[in-house]
Amino acid sequence: MEKAKKDHRFDFYNSLKPQKNYFAENYKHLKNEQRYDYIYLSKQAGCLDGKKILDSACATGDLLDYVSRENSHCFGFDYSKPFIYTANKSKPHNHNYAVCNAEYISFKSESFDVVFSSHFVEHLYEDELLKYLKEVRRILKPSGKIVVHTCPNKWYRYTVYRFYSRWIRMVLYPFLNLFFKNKISQIPSMDEFKKQDLQKKENKLIHVNEKSVRGLKNSLLNAGFEDTKVWAFGEPFKFNLWALPIYIVDLLYPLPKIFPVLFANHVWAVGTK
Repeated sequence: MEKAKKDHRFDFYNSLKPQKNYFAENYKHLKNEQRYDYIYLSKQAGCLDGKKILDSACATGDLLDYVSRENSHCFGFDYSKPFIYTANKSKPHNHNYAVCNAEYISFKSESFDVVFSSHFVEHLYEDELLKYLKEVRRILKPSGKIVVHTCPNKWYRYTVYRFYSRWIRMVLYPFLNLFFKNKISQIPSMDEFKKQDLQKKENKLIHVNEKSVRGLKNSLLNAGFEDTKVWAFGEPFKFNLWALPIYIVDLLYPLPKIFPVLFANHVWAVGTK
């Protein structure tokens, strides 16, 4: 009998030894209230007061910590036992966490108002993603929403960025760095970019299904979410004086605002049951 192929994704998930606020600590040491992707996700979900909320692949519960309201009921699941153990150690009174497989979500039908899925769909093969989305549709109440965030945008990362955006920034960034104390990080050289390509192959062990706007919309439609909105948008951030060089680059490089489907690296979606 042929030996089953080892799935390295699961090795990765269960080898982590996270602390509470794992992602907040690893995204430039930001606190949850400074994670503007959380703010953006929350706005797409609408009013969350009194709602029953589920976060898919919740890790240590950082997103739920942000979107939670006093009268809301928050649930999170993750495949990683270390993540769930860490989340349960310091959970608020209205949070509940469990180890769960995304293909068979262990909740009753029509039991949630909102399901969040951030930085998750890219880790599921398409057949797994379809089963997960169908499960989400099953557990959502009528008119309930799934709110999705995935990165990178496949169309941008492997075509536009590599062959166009990267070269524009190689000209702009060194020029702007002449005038600002807080330097913009340098764009990799071609040799470094080749190393990044090798790293991407390793990342494919866990990023197995990166999406474009069209690809994510098709997945949602195939799972039965007929009322869907899918768009590309840069990762939101709040104005800070130290980030002024970045705003100047944005002014000189407006294509992400004009053609976000191709030039923005983050894909967002809202599907309504």
